[in-house]
Amino acid sequence: MMVFKMAAVDVVLNFASRIFDQDFGDSGEIDCAKCQILKDYLKLAATELKSAQQVIKILYEERAELNNLKNHVNPTNVTNRIPVNVRCWKKKSVKVNHISEISDKVKHKIRIVGDSHAGGLANELKGKLTLDFETQGLVKPGSPVGELVHLTDSDLKDLTMNDVCVVWGGSNDVGRNEPNLGMRALKQIISSLNHTNAIVINVPPRYDLASNSCVNDEVQKFNRKLVNLEKAYLNLSIVTVDSNRDLFTRHGLHLNSQGKAYTAKRLATVINGLFTISKSVPIVLKWRCLGDAQHWVQDLEAHGQEDKADKINMEIKKPQQEDKGGGKEEDRESENLSEGEQTMRTCEGVVGGEGGL
Repeated sequence: MMVFKMAAVDVVLNFASRIFDQDFGDSGEIDCAKCQILKDYLKLAATELKSAQQVIKILYEERAELNNLKNHVNPTNVTNRIPVNVRCWKKKSVKVNHISEISDKVKHKIRIVGDSHAGGLANELKGKLTLDFETQGLVKPGSPVGELVHLTDSDLKDLTMNDVCVVWGGSNDVGRNEPNLGMRALKQIISSLNHTNAIVINVPPRYDLASNSCVNDEVQKFNRKLVNLEKAYLNLSIVTVDSNRDLFTRHGLHLNSQGKAYTAKRLATVINGLFTISKSVPIVLKWRCLGDAQHWVQDLEAHGQEDKADKINMEIKKPQQEDKGGGKEEDRESENLSEGEQTMRTCEGVVGGEGGL
């Protein structure tokens, strides 16, 4: 096609050249003004045609060179990968991974299972517990308690009495007017967690509804049943959500960040209480010990043993000596005894050492 156009241009140029090369003489018709103007236009057209011919020729040559270049270039695979510098692969010092050390310190695993209310609770709780606790959450928004049963069956079998499973659900059951189904499923979950500690968070009030709505009435009934449920299971604890309106979102259905942090704080207190060993010290009433000693005195006097009675009276009236340290083992042991206990021990020694009554 390109060759055909170039040939046409050559024909026009040859034809125009033959016309311009003709000698028309000095005829007045040829030399008229209009013919001169036409002759100038033809010359201009011939010049433009020559320029166009040169441009077409140059383009044709460039296209031919481009085709030759494509035929001689070796095909290569183009990728977006950065070339690897072999020299950079040198042996580097290996950093110590502290994750294994942290996992060795974990003594208690905390697993949180619940609906949308439980979202973000694991992170809040993690900041309120020590490194002895590992916290993870399994949240299924919009689910009733019955759908949480499958989560507890499959993921919580490895928990022990050193661990805790937190369940937060029931709001969707109450909202669907199915509180009995929710309570039944909750009992099933707690029964399946008899190998570990279980904590249930009660259902928060619905501030997106009127306070006297039937849903909020059912919420209160559901929470009262939870309190009774705690009495039936030894491994169960109940955490109550604060009902302060400022702890809920503007919509009123969920807790805001402050409410979630406050709930996590209450939950952390209960969890720490499960694993805190408390030493209970019996409280001995002083008047009871002294009263028994005086009763002994009366019995001794009634049986004619005034000597023993006088010794016991002396022990009762003797002021308690302060321990100045460095004493005998008996003195160090008496530090933990009240004044009444020390008196009773002395009285027993007096009575028992001399044959009794």
